[in-house]
Amino acid sequence: MGESPVWLGDDGLVWVDSLRGRVSTLAGTTFDLGEKVGSVAPLAGGGFVAALEHRVVATDARGTLTAELTALDLPAHHRLNDGAVDPYGRFVFGSMNEHRDAADAALFRLDGTRLDVLRAGLTLSNGIDWSPDGRTIYFTDSVAKRVFAADYTEHGPLRNERIFAEWPGPGMPDGLAVDAEGQVWSAIWDGACLVRYAPDGNVAARVDLPAPRPTSLAFGGPRLDTLYVTSARVGLDEPTLARFPCSGAVLVSRPGVTGLITRRVHPSGEEN
Repeated sequence: MGESPVWLGDDGLVWVDSLRGRVSTLAGTTFDLGEKVGSVAPLAGGGFVAALEHRVVATDARGTLTAELTALDLPAHHRLNDGAVDPYGRFVFGSMNEHRDAADAALFRLDGTRLDVLRAGLTLSNGIDWSPDGRTIYFTDSVAKRVFAADYTEHGPLRNERIFAEWPGPGMPDGLAVDAEGQVWSAIWDGACLVRYAPDGNVAARVDLPAPRPTSLAFGGPRLDTLYVTSARVGLDEPTLARFPCSGAVLVSRPGVTGLITRRVHPSGEEN
């Protein structure tokens, strides 16, 4: 179950196999974190922040745990999921209800050791990113099939929340990335595609994929013009896997637009 692709510049791409708790790079390095991992983000001084099942940790570049940054008191059937770095160097991440039977998950922001709830009432918190000017956050509730937008500032709660886009199906929105033009890309789980939304929420483009379960995406490459897409094999039967042998692979596309520079977590919350 590929997830959380992040472009690290000269160090290439990193992504996770969420259910195995494994972190991999295009250079061939892998390390295991010992439990399910929802997402990773690069630390400004090297190494990573990782959202594990019920806690967020810091590791060095080889995956050795260096600190537990926060632990969350989550129900047993909840775990942490997608995460991203905000324009001020804080790690923003969500939780998910694995039973998908109640809107009791949330979106969090970790600022140093301070943990704030940005948005309660989600079921499966997923793709998170910001507009190029950092003033708008986009975040996803996959079960609700909605991508939300809200005004975002360095301090304080989200304001002026609105539904940015709703996916009619089949499938549901998963990971998310904003390009340099301010358009929002969403990976559609069980939809075998990526959708590019204009800033007004209308569909501007669609990219069909050779895998039914794309999970997330990130712009990378020397010119940030390559789109890396993680995908999943989990839950697919043998006939489907025979039809879509790329399931579980990292897919590569060149969509003709560029992405934004990767932000890194700053322990003191310094602006990227």
